[in-house]
Amino acid sequence: MLEDWEASARGPPMEAPKNDLAGGWHLDFGKEPTEPKSEESKTEEVKTETKNEAMETELNLKDKLMKKAETLKELDEGILGLSAAHTLWNTARDGHQVTAKEFATLRHILDTYEFTPVARKFLTNLATLTKSGKSQYQQIDGVKYDRSCLDLAKHLAKDGSINVRNAESLWPEVLDGPGVTETEANTIRYISALYRLTKGARFYLRAKLEDWEASARGPAVDPPNPEENPTAAAAGGWNVKA
Repeated sequence: MLEDWEASARGPPMEAPKNDLAGGWHLDFGKEPTEPKSEESKTEEVKTETKNEAMETELNLKDKLMKKAETLKELDEGILGLSAAHTLWNTARDGHQVTAKEFATLRHILDTYEFTPVARKFLTNLATLTKSGKSQYQQIDGVKYDRSCLDLAKHLAKDGSINVRNAESLWPEVLDGPGVTETEANTIRYISALYRLTKGARFYLRAKLEDWEASARGPAVDPPNPEENPTAAAAGGWNVKA
């Protein structure tokens, strides 16, 4: 009777035992049910997957450049010429935007492979950030701008435009002191007007400037005058000092 009860409690046998001397059965209880994933965990998984894909893309682009350089070396019998240098640059910007990894790869190729003087000069000018001078500021049409930020923007725009990742590296360039000065903010405005920016880059820099302008004005300190603005006074609003 007890054996019958135990058998019914366990449910029907699923697999016959390999050792049938005892006449017993192995039971297959299956996998335990898992709790459904939360929206937050799903979002994190998507972010991780996107980040991994981006890393893989950058690694592939680096490998692609290195393989292209090796192929060109064989074709040019060991010394890369101007045509090969053009090919390497076009390979780097095949997505119309040269990434920091690709710039670094081009510099590595310049250090590793032999080029003709003209080819080396051409590719070096594109792959290397060139400083326009030693002083901190640069005057353009009588207006003072941050030199290092202008130099970086010129370098990043060599592929034809400044994308959002470029913009994210430009903003820290003006944060080299205790805060963003008016000169540094004007530099970002000048860059935004001078170069072609992608929609994401323009939005990013505009948002940064708006945040800076809001913080530069300081917090609201004066309560509204009931006689001048009774509506704002009734609502408990504040006038902001410009």
